[in-house]
Amino acid sequence: MMELLMIIVAGLFLWKGAEWFVGGAASIAKGFGVSELVVGLTIVAMGTSAPELAVSATAAAQGEGARPGALGRAVGTVGATSGARGGGRRGGRDGGGGRRD
Repeated sequence: MMELLMIIVAGLFLWKGAEWFVGGAASIAKGFGVSELVVGLTIVAMGTSAPELAVSATAAAQGEGARPGALGRAVGTVGATSGARGGGRRGGRDGGGGRRD
């Protein structure tokens, strides 16, 4: 019974911590003028890459050798996220140069 209670409490802390993290990231990004789409994509990219990066770092610390793919995929994910940010615009930063329907 105690284990179930601990799982529930841990889940609640995780949920609230995630809300604080996303809310804080969104407010910081808005301060810099970054769109909500980019904030969401970046958080998803970090969330999917973090476990693999943690496993690689742990393996390297234990002398088992790091898996070089984790860092490469993290860089690729950030690049894809940045590409998604610029992919919806035409003609530069001011949005000119074409009409979108």
